[in-house]
Amino acid sequence: MQVIALLALCAWGARAEDLASGVRYFNDQRYHVIEADLDSPQVQVRVSAPRGRDGDRVTVSQHAQREGAVVGLNANYFGGPYNVPCGAARGHGAQYENAYGEAVNCETSLGWAGPHGEVFNSAGHETDASFNSAYTEIVTGGGYLLSGGRPRDWNHGKLGAGRDCTAAGLSADRRRFVAVVTQPGTCSGQELQAELLRHGAADAILLDGGGSSKLWIGGRGYVNGEPQDRKPPVTILIFAAGSGSGGGANGACPSGNGLYCGGDGVTGDSGTLFRCASGTLTVVSHCANGCESMPAGVPDRCRGSGPSGRCPSGNGLYCGGDQVGGTAGVLYRCAAGALTEVQRCANNCHFSPPGQPDYCR
Repeated sequence: MQVIALLALCAWGARAEDLASGVRYFNDQRYHVIEADLDSPQVQVRVSAPRGRDGDRVTVSQHAQREGAVVGLNANYFGGPYNVPCGAARGHGAQYENAYGEAVNCETSLGWAGPHGEVFNSAGHETDASFNSAYTEIVTGGGYLLSGGRPRDWNHGKLGAGRDCTAAGLSADRRRFVAVVTQPGTCSGQELQAELLRHGAADAILLDGGGSSKLWIGGRGYVNGEPQDRKPPVTILIFAAGSGSGGGANGACPSGNGLYCGGDGVTGDSGTLFRCASGTLTVVSHCANGCESMPAGVPDRCRGSGPSGRCPSGNGLYCGGDQVGGTAGVLYRCAAGALTEVQRCANNCHFSPPGQPDYCR
């Protein structure tokens, strides 16, 4: 710990800037760090939703721009002719079903749903949508970099100096998401752990590195200098008020603030349901059965969702009574208009702002 602290003091000198309310970017020319406030109603940290083998073969920047994110970075290791993820992956509540397992490198996952998450072993659960189903977002890497606020020496060869690294973690109170992406050839294990600790991470994992390490920021492109532009199937995306695709005439919401299918007067993928607010689009859900455009003045919806208490903001997690049927104090998954029980909450169920998943306290 003394070595880590010394490195932290010596290496510090990063320039900090606000990318949006609740999203900060730090750059010391070697380590690029993103902090996102998971407790802010204006911020969402999500994983790109699966699109199938061919649809997921896009770059980090294409993932981010397609979904209207303000920040994008690479996540899982991947392989095979169709770039399928190594280890468990879940985005917007949907499981990546073509994932494969691999010992050591792809067995430790970071999962979250809003300000609620943890790091856990996921070996053998690569395609198991019921495993830790309270978490709508899951990415997988190799082992702990940090556990309980202390560095862990996982797979030492991948923590040697001179590598390209990507890492992500959560603060002890789970209110802050922290991601680090390095400049090419500058990563060392101790410095990477020091960066995570300095920015408040308590538990963190190492994600895909090398030529996959890419950090994209809206309006400026890639910022970390890695020359390769691979096509990882799984990316971490950060959405914030003031980011997004915009829509309608001059970015306006054509029928006022509300829910719109992509292409229904707003830009974006036609199979995605967006929330338009003050001319800004954020992704609500990638619709498994397509997005249904409704008459003017009536919110669009994912097919199989909508009135009668079913998926009012698209597929996702809802507390019983939060515009869905069911029992108060129980967390449900709503998908294609059907409710399934996820968890009975010991300390009540938290109602999140529209477009963000509810969760057990």
